[in-house]
Amino acid sequence: MASFAYKARDSSGKSVQGNLDAGGREEALKHLRQLGLVPTQVKEVKTKTDSKDSTASKDLFEDFERVSTEQMILFNIQLANLLNAGITLLASLNAVTHQIESKKLRQAIEKVTRRVEEGDGFSDALAKDTKIFPMLFVNMVRAGEASGKLGLIMTRYAAFTESEADLKNKITGALMYPFILLTAGFGVALFIVTTILPKFVQIFVSVGLNLPGPTLVIYNAGQWTKQYWYVIPMVIGGIIFSVGAYGKTPKGRLNLDRIKLKIPLFGALYRKAG
Repeated sequence: MASFAYKARDSSGKSVQGNLDAGGREEALKHLRQLGLVPTQVKEVKTKTDSKDSTASKDLFEDFERVSTEQMILFNIQLANLLNAGITLLASLNAVTHQIESKKLRQAIEKVTRRVEEGDGFSDALAKDTKIFPMLFVNMVRAGEASGKLGLIMTRYAAFTESEADLKNKITGALMYPFILLTAGFGVALFIVTTILPKFVQIFVSVGLNLPGPTLVIYNAGQWTKQYWYVIPMVIGGIIFSVGAYGKTPKGRLNLDRIKLKIPLFGALYRKAG
C-alpha cells in the first residue's frame, strides 16, 4: 500500500485535500470518485523510515491530538455524499476511513465501523464515544435512522456545523482586539506599580511628605507582587483548573452556562455562538 496526497472538489465545488492509502494511483482515483469527489491532483507521497525514538515520540503527541471542527465537517460531508449516492453505511464508513488525516478520528471511526458490523445501530455505536462525536450529532443520526433519511440529515448537520464554526471564528476574531488591549493595559499597569511608582514614593519619603492612603495601598500591593510574583500564576492556574473541573459536572456546566448568558454584551455573543 502506498500513500497518496490529493486535491479535489466536492459536490458543492469546494476544494478539499488530504491523504489516502491505496494500492496504486488508479485505485486512489477510484476511492476519490466513490466519495463523490472530483480529483484535480493525486501524487504519491514517499515516506521516510523513522527511528524508534521518533516513532514513540510521535505516538505520544498523537495521544493528545484533538479532532478539529474542520475534520469533523469533512467527515460528515464525505459520509453524507456516499449515503446519498446509495452506498451502504458499512461501505461508506470503510471508504471514509481511508480519507481521514487525523489518527484519533480515524481510530474512532474504525471502532464505530466494528460496532456496526457486530450489530449495533450507527447512533448507538457513536454514542459510545461522545468525546469525539457530540451528543447532538448522535441524536441527529438517531433521527435519520428512524426516518430513513440518514444521508439528508447528515448533510444538514454538516451545513449546520460549518455555519456554526464560521460564526465562532468571527466572534473569536471580534473578541481578540479587546483581549489584546486588556492584556496590554494590565501589563502597563503592573510595570508602573512595580517599577515607576516606587521611585516616586522614595522621592516623597525623602522630603518628608506623607503618602495618600490609596497611593500607599497601591505601593504595598506592587511591592508584594514584585516579591511574590509566582503566587499569581499559581492562583490563576488553580482557579482555571477548579472552574474546568466544576464545569465537567452536570450541575457545574448548567450554572456556568447560566453565568455566561448573564454577562453583559458577551451573553448575547454566547447565545449566537450556540
